[in-house]
Amino acid sequence: MRALQYDPAKREPGLLSKLFVLPEELNAPGITDREYVRARAPLYPDFDYDRLERYLQAFDLPRGSKLTKLSYGQKKKFLLSFGLACNASLLMLDEPTNGLDIPSKGLFRRLVAEALTDRQIFIISTHQVRDVDSLIDPIVILHEGAVLFNYTLAQVTSQLRMSHSIARPDDNAEGLLYSEPTVGGFSAVWKDKNAADGRVDLEVLFKSVIASPETYSSLFGAESVAS
Repeated sequence: MRALQYDPAKREPGLLSKLFVLPEELNAPGITDREYVRARAPLYPDFDYDRLERYLQAFDLPRGSKLTKLSYGQKKKFLLSFGLACNASLLMLDEPTNGLDIPSKGLFRRLVAEALTDRQIFIISTHQVRDVDSLIDPIVILHEGAVLFNYTLAQVTSQLRMSHSIARPDDNAEGLLYSEPTVGGFSAVWKDKNAADGRVDLEVLFKSVIASPETYSSLFGAESVAS
């Protein structure tokens, strides 16, 4: 396996300078935010100090404190800000919204949308799909170590329609792939090639794919992004 034309197992500086990883379990060193930036930022040739400052101000983070003294959410905000300022070619974010309050989750989505360029790849691993559903494309669904679904939003919206209704859909209704009770009614996934582009509820889509992966393999055929 190669990443950005490098062998990841060799941990070459050329790859590491283009890669930023934010794990779910944060192991921040016992140094201040400024010391962290002085030590780590030079490792990234395209690091943007002005952008980092904007992000830290947007998250309203305290300055000059040791990272070990920050709360989990504050550490997450600092490392997210640093990672976005790296301008790395590949960013891997594991559960990036864990520990963030509702306003901070909205700010995270806005900052990622602003920061992402055509030369970058963001890989976001999350169980909180509603926190990041506006950012994910393509959609990759993993279950028990297997890739069950790997399609772009355009592919999904060209084949599927999501609905929410007060009444439960008829189980025998034409095109119905999945339905579930939700607050105030029922959510459903339909096979519909004529549907207008609409919002994809990733949580409902995930449950639908897990319930019947064969249905989606048959529906999309060999159109997977990986193919």
